[in-house]
Amino acid sequence: MLVPAGAAPLDQQPYVTLANPISAERTSMRHSLLASVLEVMAGNVRQRERTWLFEIGQVYLMREGELLPDEIRRLVIAISGPRHPEAWQAADTRTPTFTT
Repeated sequence: MLVPAGAAPLDQQPYVTLANPISAERTSMRHSLLASVLEVMAGNVRQRERTWLFEIGQVYLMREGELLPDEIRRLVIAISGPRHPEAWQAADTRTPTFTT
């Protein structure tokens, strides 16, 4: 994952907290799209054997000495299940757990 030059790793950066969150679980702005895409994938793999999805969204990273966070656009792609539809001639081509 790319972090702006001179910035601390994501696990060491403070989260942007909201003064008026919409729910108790959503009090902070996200550093990464990974949690949201995994949540959506978990729901979809129960319904379908092949699941492919993507998300383009903002992440929010605080800069030291700044009042407002940097809003950085990110892309995440998640794929689960066989690479090709099942066929009587095809070998097993399941997608590995992690594919880049």
